[in-house]
Amino acid sequence: MTLTPPASDSTVAVADNESSNAFPIANPDKPQAACVIVLDTSRSMRGAPIRALEQGLAAYRDYLANDAEAKLIVETCVITFSDEAKVLHPFSSVDSLPPVELSAGGWTSMGAAIDLALQQIEDRKALYRDEGVDYYRPFLVLITDGAPTDLRGPRLAECAAKLQEGARARKFTPLFFGTGNANFGRLKELVGDTGTVAGIDGARFEEFFQWLSKSVSGLKDSKPGEVVTFADPTRPSVEAPNPFAFEV
Repeated sequence: MTLTPPASDSTVAVADNESSNAFPIANPDKPQAACVIVLDTSRSMRGAPIRALEQGLAAYRDYLANDAEAKLIVETCVITFSDEAKVLHPFSSVDSLPPVELSAGGWTSMGAAIDLALQQIEDRKALYRDEGVDYYRPFLVLITDGAPTDLRGPRLAECAAKLQEGARARKFTPLFFGTGNANFGRLKELVGDTGTVAGIDGARFEEFFQWLSKSVSGLKDSKPGEVVTFADPTRPSVEAPNPFAFEV
């Protein structure tokens, strides 16, 4: 039997008592670095992949928690998507980021997740401005092992235009990663030339999240508005002779 995803676009759903009760800015005297992590929790992620994602997030949290300066500036939001997209944890400092439990099932509502992520970013930046807090360009990080089931026809073009226009306007930096049977062609359509699209070797999510935490924490050595570069995850280095990521 062939399974067919729902004909209508998936709706955006926000987890109860999460984004509606945003965390206050823990360290408003410091410029803030917002990082929204968008995770595919569709049915193809069942088993070892979803557990590896949990372990990776734990590594990300531990790295930031052990960096005395980075923990003061990095705020993280976690969004998951399957049949719908939801905020699993709204933006907060690492001290308020709990261990994350994930479950897999359903389709791949990536379009709804991207819309939700962009809204969370804009809402958080508005809070920074209201509170007079400087901030770095946010990161929008997405991990998937498949293809969106809610981006067909004009909806795909609309989502791609929104992403690319926002990135060009320096509203955020998109970093999209795929593993397994990820549709890299679709990811490239979405991001265009405005961000990064790369593959993850197997389910090496712990290494990925260690790289991400180092990249975000590195902002502490720069000033808001400066162009910040981070290590290319697809290139071998002394620290990582066998990169977790590959070019696509």
